[in-house]
Amino acid sequence: MIRRFAALVEPSLVGQPLSALVMVTLVRHHIDNTVEFENRILQYPEVLQCYATTGNADFILRVVIEDMAAYDRFLNEKLFTLDGISQVNSNFVLRNIKEETAIPIR
Repeated sequence: MIRRFAALVEPSLVGQPLSALVMVTLVRHHIDNTVEFENRILQYPEVLQCYATTGNADFILRVVIEDMAAYDRFLNEKLFTLDGISQVNSNFVLRNIKEETAIPIR
């Protein structure tokens, strides 16, 4: 089933060359914290993907931004204002080795 069609835009050509993978851990696993977090993340255009995960983080976000100052504003004005966040760890993408959108059909 095809969910939608999209154009793949080069981030640097639209002023968003910095990409971060952000691991977010909640204070405790309570449905209210989770629902509130998910609802707020849906409102942030710089968050391209958000995954609920197992392991060390409860959520992993892919965030695209202009520069480190913009990322600092994203953290302080958006992410850190959410209730229930215990920890945030950020990894910045140096370069893309493989970035596919097509799912292999066998």
